[in-house]
Amino acid sequence: MPKVSFWIEDKGTLNFIDTALQLGKNMKDPLERAGLFLLRSTDKRFRDEVSFTGKSWEPLSEITEKRRRKGKKGNKYGNSILRDTGRLFQSVTPAKNDNHVYRLDNSKVEIGTNVIYANVHQFGNPKLNIPARPFLGISEDDEKKINGVFVSWANERLDDSTHKVRFLK
Repeated sequence: MPKVSFWIEDKGTLNFIDTALQLGKNMKDPLERAGLFLLRSTDKRFRDEVSFTGKSWEPLSEITEKRRRKGKKGNKYGNSILRDTGRLFQSVTPAKNDNHVYRLDNSKVEIGTNVIYANVHQFGNPKLNIPARPFLGISEDDEKKINGVFVSWANERLDDSTHKVRFLK
């Protein structure tokens, strides 16, 4: 197997690499920014009724439309898909209680919901004739924006005009 070795003697480059390595020890700030961005993106998907790929959700069946709470006191969502009571929609937030999943530490951020019926809507259930209506996920545009969050964050902290961080695909 071929092997490549190299030696860096430039103090500026060595300092840059050392500082960049230290940044990786506490990523909480950019992870929080990324997590909040994903929450906004998920909120927009609920409002637009699309998956993270941009595909429109299947319309409600006639049976479901008849069962909806529309017209009942307190239903502000009308016939919006996945928002009959608003419980699932409202559960994807940074709030901390039993129906929310938002975990942040120095190395990761998680968003989601622990509403019991969420996975049926995310993945569908053919036996119950419920189509998948994915509301969680990361689109290509989300990925680019999140990469930008990390690049900006790293470059702000490295503060070095000769070296810049960028993402390579």
